[in-house]
Amino acid sequence: MSKTANYIFELSDNVIRKSVTYKNRLGIKIAADLYLPVDFDE
Repeated sequence: MSKTANYIFELSDNVIRKSVTYKNRLGIKIAADLYLPVDFDE
C-alpha cells in the first residue's frame, strides 16, 4: 500500500504515521493519526 493511500499529502521521510484509537469519557471510540519523528523513542 502506498504511503499516501487515503491521504491528501506526501508524508515526509522524517515522520512516521501511527494510527491510534481510544474511548473518550463518554465511551465514544475516537480514531486519529499520530505523527511522530522517525527517531522518536517510545
